[in-house]
Amino acid sequence: DKLLLVLLYEALLGSRRVRGTAPLVDIVKRNKANLQKTLAEKRKKGQAAAYAEKIRLPRYVRVNVRKTNMESVLQSFQLKGWNVKTVPSEKSSKKQTADAAPAKKNNMVEPPKGTIVMDSIIKNLLAFPAGTSLFADRMFHGGEIILQDRSSCLSAVALDPLPPGAICVDTCAAPGNKTSHVAALLYEAHSQALLEGATGKEAKKGQILAFERDKVRESVLRKQMVKLGCNDVVEVHGQDFSDAARRAIAGDTSSTSSLLREASHFLVDPSCSGSGLVAQYHGSSSGVQTGEEEKEEQSHEHDEQDGNNIASLAAEQVKLVLDAMSLPKAEVVVYSTCSVHQEENEDVVAKVLQATRSFKQVAAIPSWPHRGLATAGPHGPLCVRASHDKDSTNGFFVARFERIRGEVDGKGGAGQGGGEKK
Repeated sequence: DKLLLVLLYEALLGSRRVRGTAPLVDIVKRNKANLQKTLAEKRKKGQAAAYAEKIRLPRYVRVNVRKTNMESVLQSFQLKGWNVKTVPSEKSSKKQTADAAPAKKNNMVEPPKGTIVMDSIIKNLLAFPAGTSLFADRMFHGGEIILQDRSSCLSAVALDPLPPGAICVDTCAAPGNKTSHVAALLYEAHSQALLEGATGKEAKKGQILAFERDKVRESVLRKQMVKLGCNDVVEVHGQDFSDAARRAIAGDTSSTSSLLREASHFLVDPSCSGSGLVAQYHGSSSGVQTGEEEKEEQSHEHDEQDGNNIASLAAEQVKLVLDAMSLPKAEVVVYSTCSVHQEENEDVVAKVLQATRSFKQVAAIPSWPHRGLATAGPHGPLCVRASHDKDSTNGFFVARFERIRGEVDGKGGAGQGGGEKK
């Protein structure tokens, strides 16, 4: 039955939403959770290719400016025979604004064979043709280049601009790609400040508190920060961020609590359903990964959870954002997921806005054309979405909140009936 095939595709591989009132729709709705669970189990056993379409995305590489620069990296690849294509970036202010209506444009990235394409929106990001393997490259092993999906870069970009000397917090940090991206932005802010003759706090490097409660992932995070040259500004904490935030607010005198009370920029990239990860095999031309390649792909920034309990995930996501907002000097909070579900994305934003009087939402990355769901409400288009069919990347979501000037809430940032702030 053609209708059944369409419904199953939407429930398992498409939007993950099934709408309608027909008898067949009701059957799929009733069995949707079990179907998704079965597919998830097949994926864990490496059998996903038999159930999902093969989506091939470019291989993205972020130049690690803490160890090298774009010119040196491009020169190295050109000596190996690669051509470089520069895509003109749109002229736009770096400052985040409330304008969520960027000019419409094609946001797809399709590098021709033998060609590297420089990203037009995300600084220091390169795109290689799908199937390109760079795991043997000396720059990868030396931490000069980072294999990081385009969507994964959006979180740190949304946190920018960072003031020189800022204290930042990555609440769910392992394995560290996003943490290292924030460190790169801090490095650039610090370098520019020194060129302009900054003194005092603005002449400092800044600092990142990276929280990871899982001991195995904490170990991975520490090793990654050393490899990428970020350990001088990243302080890894093997503990739960929410617990640390509560202690800081309660007046704990530890150095961690003292730093949290001074932190201004927070990245909240928590556990999610992982429903946006459509391209699990894009690092290999054969569609099968082994060894180091497999490890890199599986170390996605998000700790994927069973998508059957989305309501529970969303509740935890709201809590983490509000915990970040609760700290007294929090100025900017960025929330991101690799989920396509509205319940984990726009709905989380709506609940956060209803719970706080101290923060408003502003447009995340105004130059990014793919916006959040307008059907979710006025806060939707202020958010960023990414997808394989519009942006040549995995499914992703980002929202940015800023403290309302003059509002300080040291007891949680949460209030009654705060409503949506624009």
